[in-house]
Amino acid sequence: MKKRFLLFCVIAVTLALHPAFPKDESQFLMQAPSDQASIDAGKQLYEQKCIWCHGEKGDGKGITYNRVYPKPRDFTKGTYKIRTSPSGQIPTDYDIYRSITKGLTGTTMYAWEKALSDKDRWNLVAYVKTFSPRFKSEQIAKEQLLTYHKPGEKGEPYPGNPGKADAALLKQGEQIFHDPNGAKCFQCHGDHGRGNGVSADTLTDDWNNKIWPADLTKSFAYRGGDTAEDIYRDISTGLSGSPMPSYNGALDADQAKDQQKRWALAYYVKSIQQPRKLGALVKAVHLTGDLPADPNDPKWDKIDWIDIPMAGQVIAEPRQFIPSVDNISVKACYNDKNVAFLVTWNDRTKNTAAAKDKFPDAAAVQFPVQIPPDPAQSAKPYFVMGDADHPVDLWSWSADQDKVVEMNAHGMDKIETKPASGSVVAKTVYDDGMWKALFTRPLTTSSKDRDLQFEVGKFIPIAFSIWDGNNGETKEKHSLSAWYYVLLLPPTSSKVYIAPVIAIFIGVGLQLWAAKKARTYFTSV
Repeated sequence: MKKRFLLFCVIAVTLALHPAFPKDESQFLMQAPSDQASIDAGKQLYEQKCIWCHGEKGDGKGITYNRVYPKPRDFTKGTYKIRTSPSGQIPTDYDIYRSITKGLTGTTMYAWEKALSDKDRWNLVAYVKTFSPRFKSEQIAKEQLLTYHKPGEKGEPYPGNPGKADAALLKQGEQIFHDPNGAKCFQCHGDHGRGNGVSADTLTDDWNNKIWPADLTKSFAYRGGDTAEDIYRDISTGLSGSPMPSYNGALDADQAKDQQKRWALAYYVKSIQQPRKLGALVKAVHLTGDLPADPNDPKWDKIDWIDIPMAGQVIAEPRQFIPSVDNISVKACYNDKNVAFLVTWNDRTKNTAAAKDKFPDAAAVQFPVQIPPDPAQSAKPYFVMGDADHPVDLWSWSADQDKVVEMNAHGMDKIETKPASGSVVAKTVYDDGMWKALFTRPLTTSSKDRDLQFEVGKFIPIAFSIWDGNNGETKEKHSLSAWYYVLLLPPTSSKVYIAPVIAIFIGVGLQLWAAKKARTYFTSV
């Protein structure tokens, strides 16, 4: 008990020393060292850790420039997205420190919190500031910062934070989000926040790079954090260098009402985030009767999913370093005859035909032709379309044909269509920035040398590929997953339901018998 108490104390002290936000407002005003020794130490670290993306001159033109999205920050402009300072102004030293410490999720900007000491990170801030003369010529008054609290103002870390959202606040935020005469958030982010608004495909940043609005449903991809407080900060200060403006003072002429509306909008955006359920196993549940007839069948609502991260295919030319699809969700079920997989992914544009530099959207589900006897020890096919010794069974769907072509592959350079293709049926729906693809196939087929034969209770490797045609993805250029597993869960036995009922009756019977015995005993006494 004493050990547990000591452990609790250590954790509490650690959290107090390393809060998600500074508890003291003055900590936001912390400054980097300005002595030459600290700047030189920061330069040495920069040339070891940062130069590859941000470049020798700090202009963001490192060797990775053409292989990452979004582009690395150009420090020479003094323009930073994640800030507590007003729109158009330089960030505070703590703003830069926070980005170095926490990283920027959804980008290649690493979180250096555990890799570099606190002193090293502050030295980096000191050196990064030398790339822009603005840090010598411009000053920020603490009263201008979003963190500034007037006497008596409450809310952490920013004034006015309600701390939680009720239905009325979320409704107000939703109205602001969809107001065509107000914030107009939907014009870029789309009606459901998937980054597919009418303006989405037209946006560029201050360096004339193509830029997409954030998919607000993906909590794991928010650059500066996904809390309501993080969202409020970005709404209030804007993301300098991008088309995202500051809404501080834009929602209401009354300052207090404007602040309250920004909090309402922040909590609404937080509410549309979808939870990410990572895992290694797709659990296919057994259904009695018919399987779901289409991607929107209500039967899917009762089936759990897992999220599978996607990455660009960089093994062979032509490589895809900047894929647009970074996550898919997968559900599965089966009955006595067939198995069905529902694959869902967000795609800001619907492409059903080839055009200049654009191609049809597509998806593929991949299995080994033979189930490995031991999933932990047996060799699986190479995850990129199999290999010479371990072929894969491919179900390939494309939006232009809207049907599945079944193939076998022994590697990316040896893919062949099966002589008899047609056992896999696909039904797809595209709705407001989201593809849903339903793949259905009989559990077993007559082509055992070419088709995977599904077996209940076996761990079966499964992998996925997605092509975003608007992103120029076709053939080898696409996003893909590693191998995961699908398990057809055995049907639930009726004993599972009957046994507890029997146990309850037995328990009740024993209690009644004991009570009767007790009454008899005391009556006789």
